[in-house]
Amino acid sequence: MADGNVHAGHRKRLRDRFLENGLDTFLPHQMLELLLFYSFAREDTNIYAHRLLNRFGSLSGVFNASVDELCEVQGIGENTALLIKLIPQFYEMIDEFKTSRTTLNTRQTICNYFNNLFKDEDSEKIYIACLDDTLCLIKLVSIDFDKNKFGKDVIRTMTKEILGTNCTQCIIAVNHIKGYATPNKDEIAFAKSISEYLEAIRTRLAEFVIYGTDGTRLILEAINAGIL
Repeated sequence: MADGNVHAGHRKRLRDRFLENGLDTFLPHQMLELLLFYSFAREDTNIYAHRLLNRFGSLSGVFNASVDELCEVQGIGENTALLIKLIPQFYEMIDEFKTSRTTLNTRQTICNYFNNLFKDEDSEKIYIACLDDTLCLIKLVSIDFDKNKFGKDVIRTMTKEILGTNCTQCIIAVNHIKGYATPNKDEIAFAKSISEYLEAIRTRLAEFVIYGTDGTRLILEAINAGIL
């Protein structure tokens, strides 16, 4: 069997093992091997993984080494060193993102959030705050629209955007450029319609927000109670 085929088979087995079980069953040199697949297209990365561990003593030592130090290891170039340095940087950013995510779990936080979004807007817009189970923001979607055209096209566009985030609930907000935060009959009907559409895709409408010159108003509770 050709040497390239041997390496290809080994790479496939290592990838399949990762896909099935993650890194739990991997030894340190195997973790590095897998990572280095994406820097060395065809070479045997086992030797580079061992060289790195021998030089820096542990996985932690490898990832904490500087680019210049990594490049001192035989066979490790700048691109490979940058790939290695990206891993702890990504981890730090993900960890920071987890602790700094926006949570819209009270009336006040919702009002403050959409006040800041809408205060400088000079056109009519829909914002969709896509949330997870704990009301943490996953993604904010913005849609320009004509309030005279609340209809199925807008609902389809919104539903498509929401489905793409895999959120479990969302807050929808619209603005009145020159009017008070008082919902009109079209907005009330729209809130009811979109709530039904979202239920069909197993997403809860957590709140419907109106922003106007007099501030922000949350109207979903009043709609559900039949007050609006």
